[in-house]
Amino acid sequence: MSALAIARPEPLALRRRAREAMRSLAYLLAELALGVLCLIALPTALLGGATALRRLLELERTLANRLLAARIPALRPVMPGEPIDRRNVAFLASRLPLCALAAALCAIPAALVVDDQVNGTRVGDLASAVLSEYQLNAHMAFIRWDK
Repeated sequence: MSALAIARPEPLALRRRAREAMRSLAYLLAELALGVLCLIALPTALLGGATALRRLLELERTLANRLLAARIPALRPVMPGEPIDRRNVAFLASRLPLCALAAALCAIPAALVVDDQVNGTRVGDLASAVLSEYQLNAHMAFIRWDK
């Protein structure tokens, strides 16, 4: 690789960013499905002991490592008769609500873009109108405070 190739940045790397965004979306959707599975399987896993709970945790780590390239290390081996860690149970129980919240937050920009395409309004115009109104109010507040 030459020094020129290292010094030249990628223009916008849109393909790489689109690929990463699609992988993140796939992870979010898979986590929603895994959250439903955890909600259903968690009582059974609690009765089955630490080994059954460990399988759910390994599935979540494998999913994150493959889709997000997260490099999360493997869990340590389970010893016979090992008690169930409450933090792991809380983690698995919180998967569905947190993923549903993340999906709802990700749906907001998508809904704005769809509205932009359907109604012909521009999201940037709306944002600049709100921002200019905020700036005007901030200047007026400063002028009133000064007197």
